[in-house]
Amino acid sequence: MNFHHLLSPVAGRGAPPIQFLKELVEWGKTAPAEIFAPNDEPGDVMGKLRGILGPWQSDMQRRCTMLELLRCLAGFESSWHWTEGVDTTNKTSMAHIEGQETGIFQVSFDSLGLEHGHHTLKALLDRHAVTGPNSFIGRMKVDHQFAMEYSARLLRINYRWDGPISRGEIDSSLSREAMGEFEQILTA
Repeated sequence: MNFHHLLSPVAGRGAPPIQFLKELVEWGKTAPAEIFAPNDEPGDVMGKLRGILGPWQSDMQRRCTMLELLRCLAGFESSWHWTEGVDTTNKTSMAHIEGQETGIFQVSFDSLGLEHGHHTLKALLDRHAVTGPNSFIGRMKVDHQFAMEYSARLLRINYRWDGPISRGEIDSSLSREAMGEFEQILTA
């Protein structure tokens, strides 16, 4: 794979590593279509992204929008480090293991509390034998496919837990050109 726009820098973080981009593309090729389908969740990140990367003409464009978000979000949250640990400057995170951020996208086990009615997060944890916060933390750091799927599903339920997205810090790094390059790669 040759990358051009996907190597665009993320503000203050630099360019993503090629190995990360390869893994993101491979996940994008096989990720369940339901993750990218329209939904009516008021906190769905696609609502926030519509004005930046939309409107979308196809399910493939919605898929590529999520890939572009994850490309930039991983840079903001962890500088693309899969094994990133808890934010030790956040007293709330440090108070309980359930709230400790983990991995490349800095999600926490207590994010399960955002799920309602769809049961996609809990079912995903069951499929991967995640039984509690400790196994969640470990799985998010080593199982890259799991980390991408969990984070994408969570963002489709609610994005407001994520500071860089909620505050718009990530917006200037999101690129229609990178989204288009994802589409070219996935449809080749």
